Parts: sequence; C-alpha cells; structure tokens
Amino acid sequence: MSVDIRNAADRGRFGWDRLDLGVAHRWQHQLQHLNEAREIITSEAVAVGVPPRLIDHVYQRGTNGIRWHPDQTMPTAEAVDRAQLLAGLATQVDRLQEMAAVHTAYTHRYSDFTGEPQTWLQLSMKALREHIGALAHALDLSPAEREQLWPDATSIAAATARAHSLDDEALTEQWRSRASLSNLIAESLPIDVLQGAGITGSDTAAAGQLPLAPQELIALAENALDTTTTRAADPDPTLDATSARAGDGAVIHTAIEQAGLSSDTHTTHLDEATDPPSQPLPLTTVRGIEP
Repeated sequence: MSVDIRNAADRGRFGWDRLDLGVAHRWQHQLQHLNEAREIITSEAVAVGVPPRLIDHVYQRGTNGIRWHPDQTMPTAEAVDRAQLLAGLATQVDRLQEMAAVHTAYTHRYSDFTGEPQTWLQLSMKALREHIGALAHALDLSPAEREQLWPDATSIAAATARAHSLDDEALTEQWRSRASLSNLIAESLPIDVLQGAGITGSDTAAAGQLPLAPQELIALAENALDTTTTRAADPDPTLDATSARAGDGAVIHTAIEQAGLSSDTHTTHLDEATDPPSQPLPLTTVRGIEP
C-alpha cells in the first residue's frame, strides 16, 4: 500500500496536466483512498499485536518503492504487551454494548420504527461483532479472557443506565451517529482488512471467539431498563403504611433520579415494525466514502 501511495504521489507530480481539473480531482480522490486504506490496515495490525517497529519498517520500505515479498526479512522486535492488546479489544467491546444500550434507550423513550436507519444499525452491530471476533481469534483469547471481556447482564445494565440518563438531544445525536450508512461503512472496512489477512468469519465462529449476538445484547438491555423502571415506579416495601402513604411520591422521585430515568414508556425489539417517530430524524451522510 505504501508503494502504491508513493507511485500515486509521483503521478500527481509528473504524470498529468495540472490544468486538467478532472484528472486532478480523480488523482486526489485516489490518493486519499489509498491513505485511508493504509491507516485502516495499520490500525488492525496494531490491534492484533504487530510491533510498531515492524510497521515502521514496512512503511519505510514502501516509501522507498520496495514491495513486500514472501521471503521478506524483518528486523527483530519485542512483542507487544498483551494487556495493552486486551485493553484495545475491550474498547471495541464497549462500543458494541453501547450501541445496544443507545438503541434500547432511544426506542424506550420514543418508539421503534423500520427503515434504513434501523437496517444500518443492525448491520453495524453485526459488523462490529464480527470485527471483535476476528481480533479475538487473532489474539487467541483464553476462556478466562473472554469471560473478562465479553458483555454480560451487569455491564449491559450499566451501559443502558448511562444511555437512558442522557437528555433528549444527546440521546438522539448518539443514536443518529450509530444508525447511519457512514457508520456501517466504517464498521465494515476493518473486517475486509482482516479477511484479506486470512482471518475469516467462519474460522472465528468455529474457534468460539464471538461475543453475544446483537439481539441478545439488546434483550439484556431491554430487561435491564424494564427492571430499573419497575423499581423506580414501586414504593419501597420496607416503609410502614403511614410513611408509605405520606412518602410515595418522594420515594418514586428519588428512585427515578438515582436510576437516571425520565420516562416510563414501552420497549420494543429491534426487528419489530411499528410507527415512525413523530419527528423524522435527519440522517448522517457519507462524507467522501463510497459504499
């Protein structure tokens, strides 16, 4: 990729008429695409533990016009600290459960609906899950590491509480950013890179390195939100009859504040078809990236 970038840059300097704006724009687009692709490849190399020294070595050789070959000799380099790699994977896992939490909080506050945004969200979660599984397969996670990293009912409940505590504007903005075509493209590109390196989805699934599926995560989030809402709506059973009659409103108000809840509406599953929200949401557009 670095060789291709160098060659494209050379063509830009020497290989075309600078007055031909059409050619200039196409060249700029190609160069931008190549640089973005190299950045994604580099990011995935870092995520699976390729030492920075080796990445720098490959960059330099490519800049000098030397392509990779099967018998490539590489310098020695120290292995990357595994704790650092697991921390990077944990960040991706957090993003997956935050997606489920934001979707659940959003549909709980407003209403679910069908259409392109819902499809983009579903596919984005699926792509991110596959990306996480591919990284986990490359890192050969142990059962103990998977247990530590994968989302569970407790972590999903915490993520859902955070999402539900957001005000309307912040929650809508987070939902929009995830239910967009540009986000789907961004989540899908790393999978192509890892598959090109030989880490396939079938291998990942066979190795048992996939976290919970999106629908399972959303079900946990819905259960957590329903449980929290129910607790917020019920008075404390330990209160005696007199104090309960006098303090029902205060108890419920305190519970709602502590839980970060602002409404008690229904939740729906991701794949159910219901009416759209009363106010259509503007969608995030794809910025310079073609599907």
